[in-house]
Amino acid sequence: MPATWNGNQLKKTVRQNAIAHLWRMCFFVEGIAKQLCPVDKNILRPSIHSVVNEIKMYGLVGTNVFYGIFQELGWTMRNGVFHKGRHYLQGGLDRLRQKKGNV
Repeated sequence: MPATWNGNQLKKTVRQNAIAHLWRMCFFVEGIAKQLCPVDKNILRPSIHSVVNEIKMYGLVGTNVFYGIFQELGWTMRNGVFHKGRHYLQGGLDRLRQKKGNV
């Protein structure tokens, strides 16, 4: 009985599994970021979302609220006082790295 090559099916299965794993990682980071984000009138927390580009194989977690970047990285007021950011998105990525290793 000759062996058959199922390379195309194998590639398809591996790609589907990688995409599913990418979605799981993005949802994990999204969930942690929602737990860590500063609560303010419930605007920032629900705006955090995940997107996965299945063709180029990468995922993004972020927010479309304009002040989200300031809450993440910090900001300087007019009087020169710097307010440190809360690092809610970075915190989610750090927890993923603790759980899965270097991502």
